[in-house]
Amino acid sequence: MNDLARLAAGNHGESSDLAAVLSILGASCRSYGNRAIALLGSMNNDADLTDLGPFVARRLLEATTTACLCRVDPVRLLYLGKCQAEESYELTTRHSASVQWTGDIIPDNRSKASANPWQTKSGTLELDRSLLSAHNAEIMWRPAFTELLNYIEDTEFSSWKENLQKITPDNFAPQLKGMLSQEFSALSKGTHQEFVIPTDRIYDAATVKSHIRTTFFYISTLALTSHFVSFSACRLPPAQACELFFSIGRQLEDLA
Repeated sequence: MNDLARLAAGNHGESSDLAAVLSILGASCRSYGNRAIALLGSMNNDADLTDLGPFVARRLLEATTTACLCRVDPVRLLYLGKCQAEESYELTTRHSASVQWTGDIIPDNRSKASANPWQTKSGTLELDRSLLSAHNAEIMWRPAFTELLNYIEDTEFSSWKENLQKITPDNFAPQLKGMLSQEFSALSKGTHQEFVIPTDRIYDAATVKSHIRTTFFYISTLALTSHFVSFSACRLPPAQACELFFSIGRQLEDLA
């Protein structure tokens, strides 16, 4: 899935620390994207789809959202890379520097942030830097998605364009936060040994395919919108970013 890798990692080049990180994340998007497409297109192989599909799609979800985080907040991933390069870095230890789904991608609902993200208190910094936080919703996602909707207004009709236009700029971050959280949860249930009943009752091949397709749409939407964020790194030109996005949609439609 070269299109998704390109859309998520952007035009990163080859000669910087940031390029090295994005190259790795882009390779993960490509690898797991290709595997997800292969599973969606496989015929008469429901066991592989239900056994491997959730794991592959969750890895794809994590790689794409982390690549988007890297491009809008490069220091976060460069810091992690420096930590992992240390000789003292241990594989058997849980590291606070690691990217966490809750806290780095999705805001932590347990935080005591004010209902008004711009209300501050003396002596404290309450900036939530998670990718889909209320602060980032106002600072980058709302204006970026507004610009995106204006840009695609006169483009050729497609089902993915229609689905994009159902999202409003005000609801972009909340909706993606909700949908990506749901997909992360659903895919995790198929990744871990959670079920103690026959999985085909509630987690059959058709269900897994639906979750993979939904994941593809929302991670592609996030990646596309990131190229309309004025300060994001390694941005693609709008026309190229949109073509990659709609190409992903066409590839999925061809598998229907």
